[in-house]
Amino acid sequence: MTDRHTRYQGVILQDHKILLIQHSSHTGEWSHWLLPGGGMEPGETPEQCVIREMKEETDLDVEIVRLAVDEPDHPDSAYQRRKSYLCQILGGEAAPGYEPELEASSVYAISAVRW
Repeated sequence: MTDRHTRYQGVILQDHKILLIQHSSHTGEWSHWLLPGGGMEPGETPEQCVIREMKEETDLDVEIVRLAVDEPDHPDSAYQRRKSYLCQILGGEAAPGYEPELEASSVYAISAVRW
């Protein structure tokens, strides 16, 4: 099942802080902070999607604790819904990862990871 209408994202809490990634345009015109996440690939479950996205974007290995929030996305967003899953770190050190989709990576990079 492929679901490109929902953004699946991971939430990691540590010392009362949430892990966020920074997307920065290659032109330097903009940047913004958001939860790591993205769209589901063919054959993935929502949980597998979040685990993959967390590894790609933060270099962290995680396990899913539970679905924390299921809500409509912003009207101007590429997605219709956001599902945020509470995650627990299994291993790795938080570091800026990469955007594997060529269309997105041609516009921006993941420039920072911060609690």
